[in-house]
Amino acid sequence: MNYSGFFKTTSVAFIVFYLFLLIYSFVLIRLERGVYPLNWIPFNTIREYFSDYSSIPYEVFMMFFGNLLYFTPLGVIFYLLLKKHKFIVKVLVITVFPLAAFSLLEYSQYLFQNGFCEFDDMMMNSLGFWLGAVLGLIADTIVKKATKGRVTCFWG
Repeated sequence: MNYSGFFKTTSVAFIVFYLFLLIYSFVLIRLERGVYPLNWIPFNTIREYFSDYSSIPYEVFMMFFGNLLYFTPLGVIFYLLLKKHKFIVKVLVITVFPLAAFSLLEYSQYLFQNGFCEFDDMMMNSLGFWLGAVLGLIADTIVKKATKGRVTCFWG
């Protein structure tokens, strides 16, 4: 198997694993219902975490790095899927999709009472998505410069 075939096979395996992880994290482990409040006050949870960091370091870590990094691969995937589209389409999808999708995700947690619906989560998830799209762009730019334009896409 050549590099291209190996890369495509491992990419498909990663995407399948990643989708399973998303479904597991947002559906399967949240089957238990509770009473979860709605919190659309910007940066309220972040302020709370910083004011009492010593008692909940794991939650602070997950708020920032978990939510941020959890959706970074999705941003890379969207970057790759949109490579052949016009610039304006790329910008609109990369900008609007995460805000809409993660707002719906957070609201569904409130609606089904299976998680906290927070503005801060939506923003950190969106930032992670955007980070992934930017990392995809940076990787492609580095490859183009390193190969003097012979290879235009890092991702195969």
